[in-house]
Amino acid sequence: MNESKKILVVGNATLDLIFQGQIFSERKQGDRLSLAYGGKYVVDKMFHSFGGGGANASVSLARQGLDVTLLARIATDHFGSLILKNLQENQVKTDWIQLDLADTAMSAILLDNDGQRTIINYRSDSDNLRYDQNLTSQLEQFGWLALFSLPRWPKQEKLKLLQNAKEKGLKIFLSLHGDEYRKGWDWVKDYLGFCDILDLNIYEMASLMGKKEADLNPQKENYAKIINVPLIIVTHDKQGSYFYSPSDKFWQDPLDAKRIDTTGAGDAFASGFLGKYIKTADPKIAMDFAAHNAKAEIEVMGAQAGLLVDKD
Repeated sequence: MNESKKILVVGNATLDLIFQGQIFSERKQGDRLSLAYGGKYVVDKMFHSFGGGGANASVSLARQGLDVTLLARIATDHFGSLILKNLQENQVKTDWIQLDLADTAMSAILLDNDGQRTIINYRSDSDNLRYDQNLTSQLEQFGWLALFSLPRWPKQEKLKLLQNAKEKGLKIFLSLHGDEYRKGWDWVKDYLGFCDILDLNIYEMASLMGKKEADLNPQKENYAKIINVPLIIVTHDKQGSYFYSPSDKFWQDPLDAKRIDTTGAGDAFASGFLGKYIKTADPKIAMDFAAHNAKAEIEVMGAQAGLLVDKD
């Protein structure tokens, strides 16, 4: 495969435990889930699946027929072995996986019958990757680096990786964690000079711009010009999504979807866009595929089960 289509994804990989029941609908107060101390809640269904931004994106890109390697940390315990097996079964290359976590990163997902969820996340030490000269020397085999989240990995380590990747000629896709956007422009701007494609949601854009979401005008503003990034994709919940480049901007219509489980929808959209854009260089085709990838993902249980296969 052409090296320009080989992708190094950097992120985490988790085991997700999903608890679904009417009880969570009954425990809503406004837009929040309210559980009592000492309470015991019996759910209707329980599932286990695989998650983590890095793993979700890797599986999605591999199902699109791309050559994908994941850099992540997982444990050698039983749950870690399940995560590793799932990645390999989905044709994700795992030779950059660091098998040294004390225990597996996990999420408990409390899901109501309308697809709304609350996530309790145990990250273990999965964000803190070991990045050294040996990895730097191997970067040149890739055409793209896609960084997904890792909010607890020190900023200087992320910047060192991005700088090294740029020096090796890689293009960079960034999907940072919301916690970083909430630190504002002065924090995030250091990443943007390395970025070829920036992925974020409307609330993260508001944080970056120092505004409230209601004060943004995404259909009129061109954020690629404002923050000087070549390509930007912005998701806006059920209202659709936006694409920006210095010379173009357009709105992607939302798709009707039966919302079974929205966990991983953002990863599905971002990786759907990236894979299709790498293959076609056409942002409209890529945005359409991204929307369909996210739709397919939220219509089934689990963050990876519905991700689309696209071998064209």
